[in-house]
Parts: sequence; structure tokens; C-alpha cells
Amino acid sequence: MKTLLRQHHLPVIAQQRLSGSSRRGLTLLEILLASVILATALAVIGQQNAVGVRAAIRMQLETEAALHCQTLLNQLTSTNGLKGNITDQPIPRSDGWIWSATVAKAPFDGMQSITVAVRKPGRYELFSRFSLTRFIGSTVNIFSIN
Repeated sequence: MKTLLRQHHLPVIAQQRLSGSSRRGLTLLEILLASVILATALAVIGQQNAVGVRAAIRMQLETEAALHCQTLLNQLTSTNGLKGNITDQPIPRSDGWIWSATVAKAPFDGMQSITVAVRKPGRYELFSRFSLTRFIGSTVNIFSIN
């Protein structure tokens, strides 16, 4: 079926499209669509970057906390004489870390448990909390680090 439209009744732009002539440039709709896609992609990339930075900070704090705990436990068990629990003492040369130690009777005969907990007060305190427990014979005396 032939089209009933005559070219002399159509606007110039419609005549160019019907005639198959190549157009130059982009339409406003195409530019807006490309801008929305680009903005969405940049937002997703920015969010992933923020997640990566938070994860890196968290892992750094957890590693540092574990090292402090292990060091303090080694010092406490290699010397003699803890007379009670220790609460919120600063760790020397540690940039604001605080530690606590608890000595308790272990659930095993002739054993006691030493729990050392460290934390770094501040913005990321939730990620910097860490504790280790070691079971030792009751005959070993433990002392605090000054």
C-alpha cells in the first residue's frame, strides 16, 4: 500500500528523515540518556571505592589490635606476678591504644585463663576491638606491664 503523505506537506526535517539523508550530531535526548548512564556508572564506582577504603581501614585496625594483644599476652605470661585485673591502661608507644587484662579460673583443673583485650578509642573503635585468651597452669604467676 502506498503512503498517502506527500513530501510537500511535511516539514523539512521530516522530509530529510524520509528521504534517508544522513543526519549530523546528536539529539538532546541522546545526550541526556548518555549523561544519565555516565552519572550512574560514576556513582557506583564511587560507592565501591568508599567500601574499599573502609575495608582497608578495618583490616589495618584488626591486624594492629591482634599484634598488640599477642605482644601483651606474651609479656604477661613470660614474667611473674599479676595481682588482679587491669583495666584501660594505655599501651606504650602505640598511638592511643588501650588494653585490659583479666585473670580467671579456667574450666580445666589446675589452669587459669588470661584474657587481654585492646581497643583504640575514636571513630573506628568498633573495628579496633580485639581480645585473646590464653590458658596457663595455675602455678605460673602473672604481672602487669608498667
